[in-house]
Amino acid sequence: MYFGLQTGWISMMSMQSALLGYLFSLFYSRPMTRQELVVLQTTAVATGTMPLAAGFVGVIPALGLLDYKHDNAHPVKVGLLDGILWGCAVALFGVFLAPPLRRQMIIKEELVFPSGTATAQLISVLHETQEGTQDEERTYISQSGSRVTRRRGYEALPAEEPDVSDQDSVDDGEQNQLENYDIAQSWKILGSSFAASALLTLSAYFFPVVFNIPLFGVYLAREWLWYFSPSFSYVGQGIIMGFPTTLSMSLGMVFGWGILSPLSKFKGWAPGPTGDMIVGARGWILWVALAIICADSFVSITPTIYRLLRSAYLTLLSKGAVVVSEEIPEDEPASRLVPNKWVWSGLLASVVVGTVLVWFVFGYEGIKPWATVLGFIMGAVLSHLGARALGETDLNPVSALGKISQVFFAFLQPGNVVANIIAGGVAEAGAQQAGDLMQDLKTGHLLHASPRAQFYGQMIGSVLSIFVSAIAYNLYTRAYTIPGPQFPAPTAYVWLSFARLIGSGGGLPDHIKPFIINAAVITALIASFKAQALTRGKWWAKWIPSGVAFAIGFLNTPSFTIARLIGGIAELLYRRRVARLRSNGEAASDVGIVILASGFVLGEGVASIIGLVMKSFGVECTDRESKEDVSDYKSEELFRSLVTCGICLQLYVDPVALLNCLHLACGACAKEWLKSSKSCHECRSPVRGVHDSHYALAVVEAYHSVAPNSSLCQERTPEVIAALREQYKPGQKLTIGEESEESSDESRSDSSESENEDNESPEEESYYRELRLHNDSCPFCDRAGGSGGEFMCPVPCARPADDVGSRTVPVGHTICSECHRFLPTRSDLLHSHCAVCTRTTCSEFGKSCLPSLTAAEVRVELELGVLRDAGFRGDYELPLTHAFGNNEFERDIFRTWATNTDFSLQDLFREILAFRGSSLPKASWHGNANEAIGSPYVSVDDKVCTSCVLDLVEASLFEWWICKRQSGAIELPEDVTNREDCWYGIECRTARHNYRHAMNYNHICRKTSIDQQTESHDSPENGNRYVAYSGDLNTTFPAFSPSAIIFRDKGKELSFMCSSVRGTEPLADIIPGKATVWGFGYGVYVYYGEEGQEHLQDGSVQLLIDTKGMHWVPASCGVVPEGCRPVVGGRRVSAGRTLELHHCAVWWYGQRVPGYVCKDSGYAAITWGGQEWYFKDNYELLCWK
Repeated sequence: MYFGLQTGWISMMSMQSALLGYLFSLFYSRPMTRQELVVLQTTAVATGTMPLAAGFVGVIPALGLLDYKHDNAHPVKVGLLDGILWGCAVALFGVFLAPPLRRQMIIKEELVFPSGTATAQLISVLHETQEGTQDEERTYISQSGSRVTRRRGYEALPAEEPDVSDQDSVDDGEQNQLENYDIAQSWKILGSSFAASALLTLSAYFFPVVFNIPLFGVYLAREWLWYFSPSFSYVGQGIIMGFPTTLSMSLGMVFGWGILSPLSKFKGWAPGPTGDMIVGARGWILWVALAIICADSFVSITPTIYRLLRSAYLTLLSKGAVVVSEEIPEDEPASRLVPNKWVWSGLLASVVVGTVLVWFVFGYEGIKPWATVLGFIMGAVLSHLGARALGETDLNPVSALGKISQVFFAFLQPGNVVANIIAGGVAEAGAQQAGDLMQDLKTGHLLHASPRAQFYGQMIGSVLSIFVSAIAYNLYTRAYTIPGPQFPAPTAYVWLSFARLIGSGGGLPDHIKPFIINAAVITALIASFKAQALTRGKWWAKWIPSGVAFAIGFLNTPSFTIARLIGGIAELLYRRRVARLRSNGEAASDVGIVILASGFVLGEGVASIIGLVMKSFGVECTDRESKEDVSDYKSEELFRSLVTCGICLQLYVDPVALLNCLHLACGACAKEWLKSSKSCHECRSPVRGVHDSHYALAVVEAYHSVAPNSSLCQERTPEVIAALREQYKPGQKLTIGEESEESSDESRSDSSESENEDNESPEEESYYRELRLHNDSCPFCDRAGGSGGEFMCPVPCARPADDVGSRTVPVGHTICSECHRFLPTRSDLLHSHCAVCTRTTCSEFGKSCLPSLTAAEVRVELELGVLRDAGFRGDYELPLTHAFGNNEFERDIFRTWATNTDFSLQDLFREILAFRGSSLPKASWHGNANEAIGSPYVSVDDKVCTSCVLDLVEASLFEWWICKRQSGAIELPEDVTNREDCWYGIECRTARHNYRHAMNYNHICRKTSIDQQTESHDSPENGNRYVAYSGDLNTTFPAFSPSAIIFRDKGKELSFMCSSVRGTEPLADIIPGKATVWGFGYGVYVYYGEEGQEHLQDGSVQLLIDTKGMHWVPASCGVVPEGCRPVVGGRRVSAGRTLELHHCAVWWYGQRVPGYVCKDSGYAAITWGGQEWYFKDNYELLCWK
């Protein structure tokens, strides 16, 4: 489990199991016999390889990486009970498959199974004194006459099994002394290597830098992951693999991490961090590795398939003839064999039980029961191919077999990534287990061990490992992020990437296809050449790189591969030394290097279990006595940006929010700041007033309870706090710039002419009151002054004749966002306006802006440019206005992480662009969640204003952030990552007002709870509305999901459609308008328009938040498009007539604003900045679908 989650590679360790079993048996009265050692190593192999067979290092982590956006399925988290049930489902099917294959492949065809034969040779060496030297590979003739390839350095096995009494006897004193010396040396090597590996691993637990040595300097280590991990276990693995395999891995490491990784980064194909599996170079070269693995595996299994088909064909040709091979007798008595009745009943039971358990764990939506049954059937077929390939080449191509199964199920259940991965895991589990047992059965056949005893051992080991593997995986997922920095689980990405590729054909990074094709073709050619060379017995064939090992060098970071290469070099040098000693007639054994490698692997394995237990119980290198201080320090660092004033940089005292930007400051600090400045201290935007922030005050109080001993809570004395509260009292009006409080109040009272002056809105002082459309007409409407060839407006606009006309946008026109003159809406000029908010300027039409109408007129420059080239000034902040479902706690976790890692807005934009690809989805407040007009996506080649670029980044922030966190690319404090997921995830409404709930539960996840089904009924003509008194909305505003935010006010405040009831029913006017939520603690205000003015509602309000069954259609001049049924928004009684009003939406000054339209009026109306504005066309009408 430990090594599989780190590198995706698990060795059978059959030889090491036999060796260690023999050494430990020396403590008993007699050593184990050959047959007992065979059963022991069979049980050990079954136990140790279960994490790979059951998919705990590949399939299960892959299911946790699912993304709804890409896979149409939520991540599947497998808990302890689910892990046990999944293990029970797949653990025994392969065990029952092996006995029928034994008679065919071992007895009849006498396949070699090199690793099984080598294990038998090792066991023979352990029980007999070596005679002579074996310097070269040779063959011997078995009892049945088969030729068995022998590995260099091992003695031939005896033709007959010696008696146990002969094994226990001692021929003479000299031999006894020699054996005692060898055993003592073996124990010394094993103990020393075990202790060294365990000590180094435990040291790395307390001091992680031990396993992260910057081999070629800090820059290459940090930016390109060229670390070196001096892990003895990986040195031991390199010894076990041998030099040719580790050399292939190292070549893959150099090519993947030294050439392709920098190439993809510098070319911009993988712009993210190098180690990121989604947008980084590691994720980019993963696809090349996948192509190499598939090509090499398929080529290696092709000869086996060919011989199998050829054999079947010859059998059909010779039908009716006597087949001599069928007469080969079984060399074991029936009492030592596995009865056929056990085999067939076991296969049937394992399929039935496995299907039921898989359905119970993953549900009907995960994989259909019939698909699971087909997975087992396919596993039976593929196990035959895998076992045959293993017997011939010592390679069980489970990677290729799993991919074959995935391709098969991609046709059966297209688009179902979950079913694809699960079915592939079921098939691979059967092939993996059957192959492991066939190796063990070959060892037992050569040493005359009982097949039935081996079957028992495999059953015991598999059943025991179900619980061990499930518990270990559960502990690892609780203690670490998987996949994550410590345990990247690379094979999980291989499973998921291949499933996505064959499922939808998408997901490929930029410019990867040529590399995939070339890598597959070249690998197939090399693998074919190597297979031919091996068939002809060429000595140099083993030095041709292995495709799978080469690809593993891509998947694993250089730190693991370098350590394995050291082990491979050590193995090569040791083998050469042994060969040289034997050539000189001196006694030498190969066993020592195997013992050394076993000690290295076992040492780190045992120490990793100790480290896992310590991690689970929270044992760290920090002294326990300082835990409280550490907790306070972590809380202080995490919350500092959330509770500190941007002016004094200390804890808030009576915090206030600046309008419109809503940035916070202490009341006293804001008072002093605004005496000499009219702009915000953080974003420099104009300030039009302040409002007490009750929400920030609650956060400060919560911080006091969480970290009472932090430096922030102790910086200010009670006397200083009292003085600050004397300077500013909650609710106090503040001076802005040079204007005095008295003059401000006086001017406000003079200018307030509406009936709602007692119910003052936060936008009463808005500079938008000064906004007027320019009296000069459109420069393209002047027929007399038009030059030849210049565009002329089809419908000329007239100069405004009255005050209402100065706020009316005529047909076919928009306004310049800077000088407010009329401009044509030209659909033929695709890049003359913002692709999101449609704003434009005179300069986009080759004209100059007109001078200001008044000295008080506010002009804001429109920054318009191509999306892919967007850049941001230093005063721009991260776009977090509505990020993460308005969860302030999650926003500040992100803000703190970005600050600590120097992650700028420009960095975020590049990451989002790489994450989304060639287009970015619009935000919900752009109408994207409600079927607004136009495409829901914006191309990277479109022109977009800077404000809308920030909106686009914010709209994709959650998906990008959750992907980064799930991939382990983001390091956050443990008290953040260890929180339990909230059932409602990002949709949670409680987290917006309950700060403790937001702190205790993780909300960077998707909704998993099942809502209660409500009784379906027809909606009324005006939709399902929430009716309340306007003054009560501050406390009774209905809950809403983030996707319901489809409008915003001028300062990006949330706005919702509503209708204000004016008067007494049944003759009351019901006027559609907007309800603006100015922020928690600032209040909710309802606006409607009448007689050219914006009014505050003081009465009954009908909120329309639920827009299911509705959509938006383009309209103009008050005409309802043919075939459309508008949603009734209200009515207006005028001159004895009742006019029906409908809801509409208009893009105005960068925001999508709700309003109303009446077919008799010929225009749409919205309220903005205290006035009503009118639009002849370019508006949207809300209609029933």
